[in-house]
Amino acid sequence: MNLDRARSDDDSKIKEQLSTITDVTAVDEHTVKIAIDGKPGLILGMLTSRAGMIASPAAIEAGTLHTQPDGIGAYQAVDIKLGDEVRFERTPDYWDPDAQRVAAMTYYYMPQSQTAVNALLSGQVQIAHIEPDQIGDVDPNETPVIAGGFSAMQFIEFNTAEEPFDDPNVRLALNLAIDRQGIADGLNDGLCEVPIQPWPSSSIAYDEEIGDGAEVWPYDPQKATELLAEAGYPDGFTFDAITSTVSYYAKLSEVIQSISKTSA
Repeated sequence: MNLDRARSDDDSKIKEQLSTITDVTAVDEHTVKIAIDGKPGLILGMLTSRAGMIASPAAIEAGTLHTQPDGIGAYQAVDIKLGDEVRFERTPDYWDPDAQRVAAMTYYYMPQSQTAVNALLSGQVQIAHIEPDQIGDVDPNETPVIAGGFSAMQFIEFNTAEEPFDDPNVRLALNLAIDRQGIADGLNDGLCEVPIQPWPSSSIAYDEEIGDGAEVWPYDPQKATELLAEAGYPDGFTFDAITSTVSYYAKLSEVIQSISKTSA
């Protein structure tokens, strides 16, 4: 029910992410068979995120999930202030009490990264996600910083049914015009990897044969310019893109915009 809802409901925010799925069948109580149209692409990654989350059928039917989450985890939401904070308390009679190490916790919505750092330094919060370029603002003797590899993808989506993105040369040119390593070193202080596959080298899913793919899609603005000329855009082109107001994504968008202008 969850996958069918996510891929076919008109109100689904992740419908396009599951567009390659053509059929979902419950084989037995513990097995689901998923049929896809063409190559799997990023479908496995999508299923480990929002698309793979299992929600209560009763809560789905009631239409209350956006204000009354109904989960089976170690904690349950008891107080929700939309766009501000959510308070969680232990789920009664949870099967794994060792996972319930605190009685309650509050998550705050802080889209601006500096706000999160200020809250951490002032003691308003005990744990916060901070950006790589803000690590220097934190005293490691007072607030330990944990950094490690995990799978996180930042990408640009194009409607390939619309010009000029219907031309493979244009899409390849845009790929070659983005300096991934430069972004990793500059915006992320070198604290990330830049493989073309969605898994970090620390993951069991990482394919050593594919590697980082730098030789396949390197940073090559000259080749990008040539491809655009072949596609009929010798002077490049401009387009409008929608991005998030979250600090990191806004900065990343500005960096890509700057690189693209330089490459053009």
